[in-house]
Amino acid sequence: APEHRLTLSGLAYTSLHAVDWHEWLHLITHHTRDYRPQPYQQLAAALRANGHESTAREVLIAQQRDRYQRGEIGGPLVKGAHRLWGTLAGYGYRSRRAVLALVLVLMTAAGLGVAAGHTPLGPGRYVAARTTQAHDPDSPCSLVEQVGVGIDRSVPLAPMGIGNRCDLDTSSPAGQVFVAAAWVLQVLFWTLATLAIAGYLGLIRKAGAPG
Repeated sequence: APEHRLTLSGLAYTSLHAVDWHEWLHLITHHTRDYRPQPYQQLAAALRANGHESTAREVLIAQQRDRYQRGEIGGPLVKGAHRLWGTLAGYGYRSRRAVLALVLVLMTAAGLGVAAGHTPLGPGRYVAARTTQAHDPDSPCSLVEQVGVGIDRSVPLAPMGIGNRCDLDTSSPAGQVFVAAAWVLQVLFWTLATLAIAGYLGLIRKAGAPG
């Protein structure tokens, strides 16, 4: 009942040996009156002091989840972004997730180019086709060129120069669908890259902070 809930703000842990950290975390999350960051951060600091860095990160992830559930974050858009940050990067404490998702986006981009190179528009014509600048504009794009087109269109960080020889036929409805899919991948890529970089920079700052 609400009247039996605790207020733990300002609590300091002298020792974690008598009570398991899971029990403390359960108490903070489920048996406090409202969301307060200090009990989580104090528990994480105590765990770090005992050399339990990965466990401390779990506590801080739980803090962000509780913040989403009971804290004041903002409107629906901000809450949605916060939830996405947690899902994709563990609120900056699991940035490997975002890196793995980036690899998946790259693989999807490559697959998009290959799919475009095998989607026919007519006899001998495909969505990914040779440009007029190519040496042999009537021949189909090679597999390597198809992969390059997908990556060039979806992840324009370091253009591979494939577009001069092979590109999407945007004059066709099917080609426009592939272009739209590439735009979606671009948004995903930049979002994931931002989350991954922010997460790693945050971890570096935490690691460099004085005990």
